[in-house]
This record gives sequence, structure tokens and C-alpha cells, in this order.
Amino acid sequence: MTVKYHTIEQSSKSEVEFRTTTRDIFCLLLSRPCAPLNRDWFCSDSMSSLRTSNMNFPLTILINFSSTVALIVLFVWSTKYIFAEDGEGGRWKDADGNWQFEVKGEEEVLLDLGFLLFTNLLVFVKTCKVFNRHYDRMDVGGLAGCTFMFAQMLFVSFWYMLNIEARDGEQDNQNNQNNYYWAMDEEERRLYDQKVVAYVSLALAVLYSMISFSVYCEGVAMPELHPEDTSPWQRQNELDIAKGAVRLDMLSNIWVLLAPTTVLTFLVLLISASCSLLGEGGDRLREEGDIFNLIAVLAWLFVTSFGLAILGRSVLGRMSSDGTLAIGLLAGGGEYFAGLLLLVAIMYFSPLGDRGPDDAPIAAVATSFACLLLSSLHLGFSLWTKKYKRSISSAIPIEEEEGYIGHDDFVHVQGGDMVLA
Repeated sequence: MTVKYHTIEQSSKSEVEFRTTTRDIFCLLLSRPCAPLNRDWFCSDSMSSLRTSNMNFPLTILINFSSTVALIVLFVWSTKYIFAEDGEGGRWKDADGNWQFEVKGEEEVLLDLGFLLFTNLLVFVKTCKVFNRHYDRMDVGGLAGCTFMFAQMLFVSFWYMLNIEARDGEQDNQNNQNNYYWAMDEEERRLYDQKVVAYVSLALAVLYSMISFSVYCEGVAMPELHPEDTSPWQRQNELDIAKGAVRLDMLSNIWVLLAPTTVLTFLVLLISASCSLLGEGGDRLREEGDIFNLIAVLAWLFVTSFGLAILGRSVLGRMSSDGTLAIGLLAGGGEYFAGLLLLVAIMYFSPLGDRGPDDAPIAAVATSFACLLLSSLHLGFSLWTKKYKRSISSAIPIEEEEGYIGHDDFVHVQGGDMVLA
């Protein structure tokens, strides 16, 4: 299919046309421009790229607001049993009347919700920053990357909170009879709270995955602007391009070591956790069910890290066809991937479990320390990538296909149709 954009106010009055793939057509439908753009604005020094008004901003804000309310409600709901004065929820009074603290499952739920709520607010701030100014493909890619990784946090929370404990038929029948929350004992309420948090996390994860794809499609539909044609990026000279190439090579060399290490670490931990079911104490682990949650979390982290490794190799190896959009994806996604690893490290820190460090599976303890170390490494790498993302973009070749926006071609939106002028 061929899409034609008619140029205006040019001496040649020529037509610029380019071919779009099926993905491009779908993305254009999702993010069709609907507000006029001013030519003087494009020529001004404050312009950084093409800005298109669409439904992504209100949709993202709506989902973010809804998830914030849901997480706050769950957080408040969980705290009322932790700080109850009846000795339940992991708090009790000693002989002197002082409150003592015993970590139980409720604290794990509270920490998980608190971390998700804080990250959710960070996503909200980033959304406002991106859509509240002139944004480009790199900004949109960063937002798509962070929302996608936040969705992975929610998926991991689902697998962590899901109750996979083995039960016999008599216990199941007893639990079915005590459907009312007030009739449940402390353990049943804890399991019920975890179940609610798990399925709310799953629902929010699906929503954020959808909005991440929608934002990514907007970035695909936006025209690529070369750094030489935009003032905020500054017109690149040979020295700037050389610096960008050096930084890109350094990041590429680091990624060659960091990405495979991350993938192999989770693969080894996944195999170790699976093998623990066959070793001594395997029957106890299967009965408790926590080991199945660990296996599910490690499998999810393995797949996520593998996908991030492919993205990084594509971007830093100059093989990505998405240009600056892919750079934003790597920078934004890598930053929140570090947050995902930190969440897992906190959740599997041995003192936070019901068992002591000596009773905890070796794979769980190793997962906590490995995620903490990898989180710091990925955070440093993503911050470096984020700091120099404009610089390294000058070293990544941008294909000047038909429809490429150069410094003589400006974009107007008239009657909902995009035209080049």
C-alpha cells in the first residue's frame, strides 16, 4: 500500500510518498493526529520533533490513575491487619508491653504493594513529562519501555502472590464453606489477601501491556527526524559524531558481557530451583508450594531478560530498524528492568519469609542476592544510556527512506490529515 503526503509552500510542489507496512498502517490508525501544527513552531529552536495529539495521553493517565487507586486501596486494606492490636498480623506485645515485630506473609504483601505503588507514581510522572512538551520518537520509546517493564513487575507480583500450595480435598471443602471474610482465620485471610493482590496485579499487567504497545505504535507512526535537522539536538559536527560512536562502542562492549550474564544467571537459578524438588526436602517444598512460585518468577525473568538482551544487541549493534525509537526503548526499559530485579531481590530476601535463612531454599536466597547485584549493574548501564542517548543516536545510521523528514520538509496537520510542507 502507498500513502501519499502532499507537500505545500514549496517551489517544486512535489509529492513525498512512502510505503508502509501492515504494522505501520495499524499504528497510524491507533495514533492518528487530530490537532493542527504550526510551521513557525517547527522552525523554532524549542522544537524537538513532531508532536501528534492522540488518545495515548488520556488513556495512559486514566489507566495510571485507576491503578494508583487500586494499589492504594489494597495497601490500606492490608495494613489494618498488620497493625492490629490483637496480636495478629505479625505484631505482638511482650511481657513489658512493648510491641514486637515478627515478619509474616502480610509484610510481604505490604512491601510488594508499596513498591508497585511507588513505581506506578514514577510512570505517571514520566507520562506527564513526555506528553507535556514537544516529544520525539526517543521520548515515546522511553515511555513505551518503562510501561512495558512496569507490566512485567505486575506479572512477577502475580506469580509471587499466587497461592500454589498443595491442598487435599478435605481442606478445599472446608475453605469453600468459609467464603465469608469475617469467618476466616488469620491464615485464611492472609491467603485471601494474597489472592486478591495477585489477580489485581494480573489485570493491571494486561492493561499496561496494552498501553505500552499502543505507545510503541505511536512511535512507529511518527516520522524519523535526523539530529542534524533539529535544534535541541544541535547540529552535529564530526567531533560530536565521533564522541557518539565511541560511547556507542563502549555501551555495546558492556552489553555484550551484561546481557548474557543476566540471561545465564536466571537460567542457572531456574534449573537449580527445579532440581531442588528432586533433592532432600523436595516433598516439603512441594507441599508448601512456594518453590513453584519461585520457578514461575525465575522463568518470567529469564524470558524478559532474554527479550531485553535481543533489543540491546539490535540497538547497540546498529541493526535496529526503529532508529531513535529503539534507543528510547532500551534506555527506558533498562531502567525499569533494574527496578524489577530490585523488587524480586526484596521479596526473596530470606528474613522476609515465614522460614528462617537455614530453612529457605538455596535457590531463593541465591535469587535475592543475584537480583540485587544485577539490579545495580543494569541501573548503572541504563542511566549511562539515558544520559548519552542523544549522543549515541548520532552514531546510529538513520535510513533516509521515502518519507524521511529533512530540514526543508515541515509537517502540518490539516483536517486530520498529515501533510508535508
